[in-house]
Amino acid sequence: TYLTTGFLNNFTQDELSHVEETTYSTENTLTDSYYNLTDRFFLLSATEVGLENDGKEGTNIGFNSNDDRVACRLDNGFAYFWWLRTPHFSSSYVCYVNSDGLLKINSPSISNGVRPACHIKADTHVYLWSDGYYHLEKEPLQIITLDITSKTLTIGETLKLNVTFTPVDADDKSVTWSSNNETVATVDQNGAVKALSPGITTITVTSNADSTIKATCEITVTAKTTPSDPDDDKPSSQSKPEKVYDPDDANKDGVVTCEEKLGSGWIWSEDQKACIRQELVIVDTSVK
Repeated sequence: TYLTTGFLNNFTQDELSHVEETTYSTENTLTDSYYNLTDRFFLLSATEVGLENDGKEGTNIGFNSNDDRVACRLDNGFAYFWWLRTPHFSSSYVCYVNSDGLLKINSPSISNGVRPACHIKADTHVYLWSDGYYHLEKEPLQIITLDITSKTLTIGETLKLNVTFTPVDADDKSVTWSSNNETVATVDQNGAVKALSPGITTITVTSNADSTIKATCEITVTAKTTPSDPDDDKPSSQSKPEKVYDPDDANKDGVVTCEEKLGSGWIWSEDQKACIRQELVIVDTSVK
């Protein structure tokens, strides 16, 4: 009686609309006969849980071991025993599944638990949530994370950020992407980041269903470095001449050495490899 009255108060009308009425067989030990009942929720039989096989109270619905039959409370993890609808031949006892999954008998009471069954309509989808219960709707989004939380890019580089959702089948996985400094780097609504100028910016992905659920990635953008020319380290063809031409010295046909020019407005360079006058460098390493 409880399953057809007070037990139904645990459900909303929308939830009950997804539950079909089920006609099932049960035994009357007084008359040694079977009769049918129709309810939305009902107790399973010993046959349906795989502990008997009389062929009259249904068939095994998927209980293949004692472990399958053990029922644990989600709030404390303790196993408890639960009533079956199968009566005992003595008529004053009924069967139940013990906390170890074995078949036991006892006189009916409210001290044991119930594990009622039902048939859900074929077009109804049910989802197992992280709380261990089945629900008629997908579980709300709990957490989003990014595969990269910090990255250094150079100007012009791009980066694709990927989101992981928990639970993976959350009901709403739509998100919005943003950059708190778009002069440094931008991000499109697919998580593609583009570096624009030197600086630091934070890329944020936010759940559209709950703005408090978000994840971030710090992007540091640096300027491009100009690669050195390998020819820069090579000595020039004029780096070590024995003589140099000086158009200001006509008395010696313009041919002088650095040593001869010293003291007349010319000095040695810091590396002692050239004579310097203003912007003009005359190289002569043969005379030092």
